[in-house]
Amino acid sequence: MIGRQRLEKKVRLRLKKSIGLGHHFREGQQTPLLRDDDPIHYAQHATATCCRKCVFYWHGIPEERDLLQAELDYLEKVIWAYLNVKLPDLLDEENRVQSELDLSL
Repeated sequence: MIGRQRLEKKVRLRLKKSIGLGHHFREGQQTPLLRDDDPIHYAQHATATCCRKCVFYWHGIPEERDLLQAELDYLEKVIWAYLNVKLPDLLDEENRVQSELDLSL
């Protein structure tokens, strides 16, 4: 299972990539609903941070310009509020489960 530290980096990168710019060529479709069970995608849809239209409608942040650093910080906190409720047992470090066949001890 992915750890909290790695997920924190992924959340910020995902926000910048998917909704950070004022115009995305796939606006409204840049965040898949189901993709490899990625918790960030679920969180984005649950918190209306999936596209700029939702961000404007639910959070009041204008669509036509790039997100400011303070806005990215706010949206990241919104996602983490959701993830902390849905993944309360998320470990700080990545938890690798070793299979019986893993001989690289």
